[in-house]
Amino acid sequence: MSLSYKEILFLSLTLAFFSACRQDVEIEEEQNIINIFEEERNNALSFLALGDSYSVGEGLEGEQNWPERLFDSIKKNEDTIKIIAETGFSTNELIQAIDNVVLEKRYNLISIQIGVNDQFRGNSTELFKQDFQKLVQRIKENEFTKWASVFVVSIPDWGATPFGSSWDRIRVTNEIDAFNRIIKGVCNTNNILYIDITQLSRRDPNNWIFVTGDGLHPSSLMYGLWLNKITPLVKELLK
Repeated sequence: MSLSYKEILFLSLTLAFFSACRQDVEIEEEQNIINIFEEERNNALSFLALGDSYSVGEGLEGEQNWPERLFDSIKKNEDTIKIIAETGFSTNELIQAIDNVVLEKRYNLISIQIGVNDQFRGNSTELFKQDFQKLVQRIKENEFTKWASVFVVSIPDWGATPFGSSWDRIRVTNEIDAFNRIIKGVCNTNNILYIDITQLSRRDPNNWIFVTGDGLHPSSLMYGLWLNKITPLVKELLK
């Protein structure tokens, strides 16, 4: 059975109408989610910190890592923090950990500091770029994280520590710089705040005051130097 021109036109207009209505509903639903998120953001901070030993605060007692200290400086009464990080995590292992955690609330601030173990294990820059891009994509797609303000803290130079004195410091420095260039590039592409603390980590390579007892991980004093740079930038991000 063939349709007349008028019937075809009527069907086309009908389909166009319902399609437009559906798009309006989807736009309205998305705007409602944005409005809810903005209301939650104005009322309470929910901070999700993602990383490795640098976010854990390896070698320090209590809540002396930089995410906890940052949170303490910006939190209000009902604010919360969750840290998904573990000493030794590579970027891919962090992704797996995120996938295995059941998130129960929307986060409006997310920090990322990852990559040192990728470099330490000898992973290629190509593989690291793929994994870091995948990590950012996970955050952008997850219902509980996709509306958050995100910032990334650069990889510190572990070669510039007493532990690193027995390694080829020039090679480590060059590789850390290469990995950080990748991170910065991905951040620029995705409009994510990139905070460079790497130069601070190179302040005094042989001074034990800036590291914990293992001669490798940052001391509370070194974290303080990082936070002097991180904190005002994050406060500006949250405005």
